[in-house]
Amino acid sequence: MVFTRLKLAALCVRWSPCGRKLAIGSSEKRICISHQEKGQKWWVSKHFRRCHSSSVVAVAWHPAGALLATTSTDGRCRVFNAAPPGLDGEAAVPGTFGDVLMDVEAGVGWGHAVAWSPSGSQLVVSSHGPALHILGGLDGADAASLQPPPECRQLLELTQLPLRCIAFLSETSLVGAGFDGQVFLFERGGDGVWSFARSLLPEPQLHIDDGVRRAGVSAAFEAKLAMFRSPAKKERTADVPQQLPGKGASTEGHSNAIVDLQAFTDEAGKPTGRFSTAGWDGRVLLWDAGGAEGLIKALHLS
Repeated sequence: MVFTRLKLAALCVRWSPCGRKLAIGSSEKRICISHQEKGQKWWVSKHFRRCHSSSVVAVAWHPAGALLATTSTDGRCRVFNAAPPGLDGEAAVPGTFGDVLMDVEAGVGWGHAVAWSPSGSQLVVSSHGPALHILGGLDGADAASLQPPPECRQLLELTQLPLRCIAFLSETSLVGAGFDGQVFLFERGGDGVWSFARSLLPEPQLHIDDGVRRAGVSAAFEAKLAMFRSPAKKERTADVPQQLPGKGASTEGHSNAIVDLQAFTDEAGKPTGRFSTAGWDGRVLLWDAGGAEGLIKALHLS
């Protein structure tokens, strides 16, 4: 049992890499770090000082487990010292527990998601613009590196609907998904510049030009409008297939917004290039960004 001491709803919860801490963001504009003290049955929580001016919608642990990145509806991305005294030993991070080590704009509009790269040297934030704000050259042990100069930042404006969830697959690739019900792959070139690579499903095709907003609506949105235009109003569940695709079914995907995305790692903690998505259509899909299949398996939650 976790005693959060929060008066309003928790909006996001994440385990630390070591599995001994929980980070909880809330609509109370607070972050609490929960852990179990020796000899206690309850998990106790320590709150950061009030640093957000709006609801905290996403949190992400640094791979080393001592820093925590957050984004909120105030349009900011922050990095905190999240090493409670006496729990993580002598954590090699600047400042003391709860200190704000970085405070930057999330991108364009309020934040939706935040993620660290496997090495912890890069941080990406998804905003409602829609846009991705990517920061590089970060070092959790160096306070100066947590204030990256302009040349280490990139704002990648998108033309699809906002990405509600993002994850790094490696230091040079990341995936994002959201209201389009599509999964998009982004890659970093040899010059260090990030750009859109491709959608992992062939249909509907959404053309994305970096920094250029496409007129009109996406094919996914147009298909949903067609459902309401039809004179014969079919059941809302008709677009969820009863026969779920198996391995190799690369033409099937989510029929509604994707709300969670988790990257897989091997036993050594290295990324495998595979990840899962969960959507409002009640499905969990498994993906392989490195293979030609794209979607490798679909599961249905009843």
